Amino acid sequence: MIYSSTHRGYTLLFATLTAAVVLNIAIFISSVSRKQYILSSTARDSLFAVYNADSAMDCVAPRWLEDGFPSSGTFICNGMSYSYTIATPVSPLPVGWTAASRSADIVIPFALGIEEKGCAKVTLIQGTKGGEPISVVEALGYNLGNGTAGQCPKISPRTVERALRVTYR
Repeated sequence: MIYSSTHRGYTLLFATLTAAVVLNIAIFISSVSRKQYILSSTARDSLFAVYNADSAMDCVAPRWLEDGFPSSGTFICNGMSYSYTIATPVSPLPVGWTAASRSADIVIPFALGIEEKGCAKVTLIQGTKGGEPISVVEALGYNLGNGTAGQCPKISPRTVERALRVTYR
């Protein structure tokens, strides 16, 4: 007697569908986890960049406003010595300014951790706007970079820049 059934392959079909559903769920979870990792590392890098800009602002702004920095020299911040040169005149002149008497660009390296390095570039400008004296301190903080070599920021897809600007009138 030959036994023939029309219900063949349901087990194989059910196993294949179950495996496909489980695989799709695993791929979805992996994709979400990867996106969360990228988001959290971007937030961390952004925080490092803000800290660097803020630290550079704290190092440079008080001295710039108190004694105005001589035309060139060094100053100590974060336990390290940094050199600078004051340029005159500022080029290009910021919008709305009638004259600028002094400006400087200073690169400050920061060690953020065991292997992480960051830096900040500070731009200082003194001059007049609308007939009144004005001073601007702008700090650009980076999560990556080699400030000791004057390279701020290092070119990388992970480089994050954050800026702080303080205007004194």
